[in-house]
Amino acid sequence: RERRVRVRPTMKAKAAAAGTTTKRRGWVHTEVVFALIVVVSAVTLVLYHQLWITGGNYTAKCVLKPIPLVMLILFALYNYWRVPNHDTWLKVLGFVASLVGDVLLIPEPEEPTQAILPKLAVVSFFCAHVCYILSFTRELRRSWRASNLLVSLPFLAHFLALNYVSVGVFNAKHEAAVVYFLLITYTFALFSMAWLAVCRIGTSPAQNETSLSQKVVAAGACMFMYSDMILVSEIVWHQTFPFSGDFALMILYWAGQLCIGFSTLLYKRAAQKNQKKRQ
Repeated sequence: RERRVRVRPTMKAKAAAAGTTTKRRGWVHTEVVFALIVVVSAVTLVLYHQLWITGGNYTAKCVLKPIPLVMLILFALYNYWRVPNHDTWLKVLGFVASLVGDVLLIPEPEEPTQAILPKLAVVSFFCAHVCYILSFTRELRRSWRASNLLVSLPFLAHFLALNYVSVGVFNAKHEAAVVYFLLITYTFALFSMAWLAVCRIGTSPAQNETSLSQKVVAAGACMFMYSDMILVSEIVWHQTFPFSGDFALMILYWAGQLCIGFSTLLYKRAAQKNQKKRQ
């Protein structure tokens, strides 16, 4: 049964329904707003690298790090206001949880009381992964394929390999069993999120979804996955991966979030287009 999505009418649509004309008030297109977000995020990344990673300016780190996520939250909320739907709302919650994780990673754990902040940040990012998983599952359950199990094999291999390597690290540190459980839970959510996003590619798009949206979300989820692998390796395992480092981490992390945020715009555009066809 087709699911109808309520779309808030624009000023132009209201005027057409009333039989009158209206002048444009100078509002820029949503695509232009997203392009500005990408440009501002790129400039922020460069400043973040120059002022904090290279220069060690702690104030710059506090100011610059939350900027891209704050813009994405406002952008996604606007798309949700125009086209209310559960999938966009879950992505907004994922952005909020990611922003909380970013804020928790800002202080330097120099004191024992601050050592728990990176662990809380991992919990916050776990909540973000759960929100994305719920969003992707809602979209994927309409067209599940048996071939999705084959797609899961590379992600399953990475999951087992990473957890196998971590066993030796934790045994050397004599960590408690609960740490093993938390690690397995987080990495399972991490790879499940990327796997579900990739599984959506090639399926028949759901209502108000396009094949471009599927590919954009899959690319964003994979970049988010690798950035979190770097984060976990530095916080929990004290290991490094190829191309690791704060700069590479932020590139992958912000690019992945931007892709997921762009999917909310594609959803809104598709919903407005479908509404015009029904009229």
